[in-house]
Amino acid sequence: MSQKIHEFKSTEEAIHILEKFGKTFEFPTKNLSQEIIINKSVSSNIFRAFQNLNIPPSKVYRNWATASFDTILSDFKTIKSNKDYYQFIFKYGDSLINRWAQETKAPNNFLIYGPAMKMINLLIKDIQESKTYRQIGKIKYQQVPFDSFSLRPLRLIVNELTVVKYKISIPPTVSMGFINTQQLYIILMDAVYKLCKLSKISPIVYDYWCWNDKH
Repeated sequence: MSQKIHEFKSTEEAIHILEKFGKTFEFPTKNLSQEIIINKSVSSNIFRAFQNLNIPPSKVYRNWATASFDTILSDFKTIKSNKDYYQFIFKYGDSLINRWAQETKAPNNFLIYGPAMKMINLLIKDIQESKTYRQIGKIKYQQVPFDSFSLRPLRLIVNELTVVKYKISIPPTVSMGFINTQQLYIILMDAVYKLCKLSKISPIVYDYWCWNDKH
C-alpha cells in the first residue's frame, strides 16, 4: 500500500530524515540483463500519460533504448563530475526527444522535457542496479527521475536550496510534466544536489527514499 508523500517543513527536517535514511540504506543489486533493463526501466503507468499516439509510447522508448544502450554505457563510463552527468543526460534526453518527435510526428504529441529526463534517469537507475552493468564509482553522480514523489517533498523548501533570485513555485499536484525546460531541470536538480550534500547522501538515495520507501 502506498504511503502519503511527505512534504519537508524545513531544510533542517529534510536533512534529519534523509541522513537517517542514508545510514541504513543498501543499494539494490539484481540480475538484470539488457533486455530486462530496457523493458522494466520505464513502467506502464508512465506510458499511460501519453494518449492517442499513432505508435505505442513503449515501443518508441524501447526501440530507442535498444539502439542507444551500448553508447549510453560507453559515455556513462566517462562521467567524472556532476557537470559531466548534465552533459550526458542532456545528450541522451535530446536524442530521445528527437526520436519521439520523428515517430509521433504531431507536435501536440511531442515529449515534454521532464518526462524525457525521467526516462533517461530511470534507465540509468536500472543499469546501476544490474550486477552486469553497474559502475559503483558513478553512483554519486546519478540524478533523480523527477515525478510527484520526488518533487512534492521539496515544495516548501525549494527556494532555500536554489541559487536563482526568483521564486520557484511547485504546485501541490505537481507531476513529471511540471519540468518543461532544461533550465528548470537544472535549478531543481542543483537544489537536490545541495540538499543531498547537506544530508551526506547521493541524490539517487534521495530518489529511493522518495519512491521505493513509499511503496
